[in-house]
This record gives sequence, structure tokens and C-alpha cells, in this order.
Amino acid sequence: MDRAQVVSQTIATFSTLRDQVANLFSEESVLSQSELMIEEYFEAKFNPFLRKAKVTIESIPLNDYTVVAIDLWLKNLKSSIDHLETGDHGLRHAESVYIHQKYLPRLISFLENVKLEILERIFKTQEHDSNPEVVSTNTNHKGLAPGALSSLIAQLLNFGVIRNDLSPDVLAKVLAPIVGCTTDDIALNLTYDRVNHRFTGKATAPELASLAKLMRSIAARIENQQHAAGRE
Repeated sequence: MDRAQVVSQTIATFSTLRDQVANLFSEESVLSQSELMIEEYFEAKFNPFLRKAKVTIESIPLNDYTVVAIDLWLKNLKSSIDHLETGDHGLRHAESVYIHQKYLPRLISFLENVKLEILERIFKTQEHDSNPEVVSTNTNHKGLAPGALSSLIAQLLNFGVIRNDLSPDVLAKVLAPIVGCTTDDIALNLTYDRVNHRFTGKATAPELASLAKLMRSIAARIENQQHAAGRE
């Protein structure tokens, strides 16, 4: 299946899922069994939907547009929550407003977790398919070559995460066992630019691409944790 077909399948799948959610959260659906406790009735439909949605999304061939589709859906859901807070939601019944307020954040959390899993799968796949020479020089468990590791350490130094008053030799002795490489891997690739007063790591373009993908995955997980903390 070529990329155009995969993207088309992804769009169609998410269009169907979003239609299903719209129907699930519609006032007619929420209030259709008024004689039952509203939360229990809604969860009896909502929880199975989440399980089915996860299987459906995972069945899509792995591709980066899935992340785009999830982001677009998340943006729409967060906008809906903003409308709930301002009262500009168009819902006629308090019970429906309550269900939206309680379960839309759960849907958002579900989608954010699925997105992270997909990002990690994409990263692992790209690492597996990367330049064999780059992979073969690596001794750590995350698939980063020494140049990429040194570039990461350089930025941690430049941004003050690691003390920058230590020499590369000292850093190499301390950090090598932690990150899973040899002291030479760091010492030979980490240098201090006295003109610009910053550390740099000697890395190839493929090594830097590998590092950038990992950092995007880490950033996505931190953002997900940030959103979760904001809802507590």
C-alpha cells in the first residue's frame, strides 16, 4: 500500500471515529435512557468505544499522518471544552453539559496516550531502518550513536541542565557509564567552542536526525504529562 492509500485510509478511519463520537455525545444519545443513571449508562457505551477505537487506530498502517489526524481531533475537542467553559456550547440540557465536561477530557487523555504510543513506534521503526553504520557504532540501549549522544550532552550543558564548568574529560568519565557508551565516545566527540562559548557535539546528519526524532517523542510525552497535570 503506497503512502497516498495509507493517508486516505487514515483520513477515512478518523472521520468514522469522529462521527461515532459525535453520535455518542449527542444529546439524543446521552438522554435516550433517562430512567437509568446517566453516568453508568454513558460509560456502558463510552468505555467499549475507547477499546474499539484503540484497536482500530492500531490497525492503520504505521504512518506519520496518523499523528496529524489525532492532533486535529485533539484541537477540535479542546475547542469544545473551551466552549463549555464559556457557555457557548449550544447544549440544551444540563445532563448533557455534565457528560461533556466529564468525558471529553477523558477522550483527550486517551487520544494523547495513543498518539505517544504511535510516536514511539514510528521512532523505533525509523531507528531500525536507519544507516547500519550509525547503529553499529552505538553501545547504548536507545539506539543513539556516540555523535548523537555527545550532541545531546552538549545541549544539556548549554542550557544549564548539566554544570558547564566541567571539562569534557571529566564529563566523559561521569556520564559514559550512565548513558551506556565509552569515555572515548564522549571525550572525542564533545568539544567546547571558545568563540561562541558553548559546547558542541561532533555528529553526522543521520545521527542528528535520530536525536531530533527522539527529542520530539520526549517532548510529546512531557506535553502529555503537562496536560494531565493541568486537569488535576
